[in-house]
Amino acid sequence: MNNTIALDIGRVCVNLNYELCAQKLGFSSTNELLRCHKIWQLNDLMETGKICSKEFVAQAQSILPHKTSQEITEAWLAIIGEEIEGIHQVVTSLRARGMRIVFLSNTSPLHFDHIKTNVSFYEDVEGAVLSYEVGFMKPHTAIYEYFEEKFTRPRLFIDDKEENIIAAQKRGWQCYHMGSVRGLSLQIDAINL
Repeated sequence: MNNTIALDIGRVCVNLNYELCAQKLGFSSTNELLRCHKIWQLNDLMETGKICSKEFVAQAQSILPHKTSQEITEAWLAIIGEEIEGIHQVVTSLRARGMRIVFLSNTSPLHFDHIKTNVSFYEDVEGAVLSYEVGFMKPHTAIYEYFEEKFTRPRLFIDDKEENIIAAQKRGWQCYHMGSVRGLSLQIDAINL
């Protein structure tokens, strides 16, 4: 029986804190940061493995010359917020039911290194399919194909973005569109994992 759970990271395992990043970089608002298209283009390059973390920081410095490389790194890491309350218990419960937890995430090496040391249940995660390693981000079909080749089709895929859920459902994946930890627990019980 297929016992793999595909687990997104942002807004499923950890909160995302764009406000703190914007503040640390000196933007007047989160919207101003989100409208800084050049920095998000760099982030996309980093999240698809086309540039490394060091290159991202160096190129971001040319966009934000008033910030040091350390300040840019710290600000970008600040996007990864606190662990979502209750997700550790859900993962523990899934593991107790014999499920294998595998991350499936659009992320960068910069953020993933931070996640590894800041997610309390990281030792319970048995693998990861990450956009920066695959070269494509969800909802691109290639990242789902890669997951299936490496781990098989998951028993359940948990993600916060509708477009990622739709892409997975097109492949026949059973999904939970993350709303709350309680809702996730109810879904897990309903499908009798």
